[in-house]
Amino acid sequence: MPLGGDVFGSLFFLARSPECFSEEDLDFAQRVADHLALALSHQRLAEAARRDAEARETAARLEAQVATLTRELEARTGHRRVVGQSRPWKDVLAQAARVAQTETTVLLTGESGTGKEVVARFIHQGSRRSGGPFVAINCAALPDQLLESELFGHERGAFTGAVSAKPGRIELANTGVLFLDEVGEMAPTVQAKLLRVLEQREFVRLGSTKLLHADIRVIAATNRDLRAAMR
Repeated sequence: MPLGGDVFGSLFFLARSPECFSEEDLDFAQRVADHLALALSHQRLAEAARRDAEARETAARLEAQVATLTRELEARTGHRRVVGQSRPWKDVLAQAARVAQTETTVLLTGESGTGKEVVARFIHQGSRRSGGPFVAINCAALPDQLLESELFGHERGAFTGAVSAKPGRIELANTGVLFLDEVGEMAPTVQAKLLRVLEQREFVRLGSTKLLHADIRVIAATNRDLRAAMR
């Protein structure tokens, strides 16, 4: 059965005795095969049209969602933050809108100044955690020990100068999003503790043994090639 220049399938006629089919039977079989191929061709075209319609509907829905989230983010920040009309930027926002509906951890990569925090806030605004806080920390701006304290918090007396207990950014981001900017600069010792947060959603303040629950979503950003750094 020819279909679109290709052979889609075959039509078999079985008989109890050999050489019982006539030329008329062969002509009939060819007509049946042609009709079946035509029907299958129409079915394929209808299926392709349905997929195209669904794709257009999905694209339109994502564009509408991007526009809505952009307006909401601009209203919340008080000035325009999500700008740009280029196709690559719109594609980035469309992907962000899709991932916003999930709870997965997100890694944003790109050169400094390309808008990674803007995209992170965009994801937060479009997620079910939009009512929760958006807490950001620059991992490259703090020494290792101070970064650990800022992330996980500390108890009184945990180290010199810790005159009172202090919650960390993880606690402050409860029910919301923790944005780790320049996560590639984080020391391995801090990475190990952060891994526990990502895998088990629990952590311990410095100077304490009490396990605390982390109801957060983590979005990280880096301008480094982390795959190359792992080699």
